[in-house]
Amino acid sequence: MPNNQRTAVVHLRMAPQLRDALRRAADNAGVSMNAYAVQVLATAAGDPACFRATVDERPPEISRPARERLRRAARQEFMEATAAEIGWAEAGPLLRRYDAEDPDYFLAWKERRDEVAS
Repeated sequence: MPNNQRTAVVHLRMAPQLRDALRRAADNAGVSMNAYAVQVLATAAGDPACFRATVDERPPEISRPARERLRRAARQEFMEATAAEIGWAEAGPLLRRYDAEDPDYFLAWKERRDEVAS
């Protein structure tokens, strides 16, 4: 027998300040207010994996385009450093793997590298 679960619809009354705060948080996370609210509710219900932690880790004052520029610069720096260490033939597939699996890897790598350098 097929499982035909219907999507739940929830209507909430909230103060305008709470609505505005949720909207700002959703904008900072780069998702719709509905998606953000569902993620927060899923986390509160005990499923923290539903919350997009990688999106929320960025500081709210960094805009999406600025974050993308930082990511591209970190990717370029990673590519050059990795190619110098292991060669272009091995660096290319590694770079493509991180692009597909974890695009924010480059930012984390650059942060760790900067911490070691300082």
